[in-house]
Amino acid sequence: MVLRAAAVDQPTNLQIGRELGCSNLTVGKWRRRYRALGLPGLQDAPRAGRPRTIAPPTRVQVISVASALPQDQHRTVTRWTLAEIVAALLDCGAQKFSPHASGRYSIHLRQ
Repeated sequence: MVLRAAAVDQPTNLQIGRELGCSNLTVGKWRRRYRALGLPGLQDAPRAGRPRTIAPPTRVQVISVASALPQDQHRTVTRWTLAEIVAALLDCGAQKFSPHASGRYSIHLRQ
């Protein structure tokens, strides 16, 4: 977006938005952030709410286990339940966490 804005033809926010499939307001927001803060302004801003409690490597483990067949993890069930996912993760040495936490990550696999 900001690279396109710096082009020789000096496009407007509306032109850039049409080319990239977003609104001119979005283009304007990112151009202002870049102008005010430079490259660091293009980083994601801090989000509201409670910070993540599960480390990224554990999140990857949850997704890996939940996307495999239970039989591949030496489980006797034919379909995963949250309790089975947590048990499989704990057997692999993952940090302890609640079934709800694994459900938040595995729910994305169903979409």
